[in-house]
Amino acid sequence: MSEGEFSVIEFYDNGTHAYVARELDAKSAVELAKACIDTALVIGGVVNQIVITDGGGFTAFQWERGKGIVFTERS
Repeated sequence: MSEGEFSVIEFYDNGTHAYVARELDAKSAVELAKACIDTALVIGGVVNQIVITDGGGFTAFQWERGKGIVFTERS
């Protein structure tokens, strides 16, 4: 995977979502996702899900409120 290939996205209670950042390297994406999770846990009730997607749009990482990190199978 190349540099600048990952995006961090937050999904909110009201059904909307927003890109927190795009075109990050893998390490930066994971660090940002962790910071977002820590904030979501402190605030509570606003963010339902945080994901990291790769350049192809596939979910590389997923966190869900009440479940923690969710491991999904790629088909």
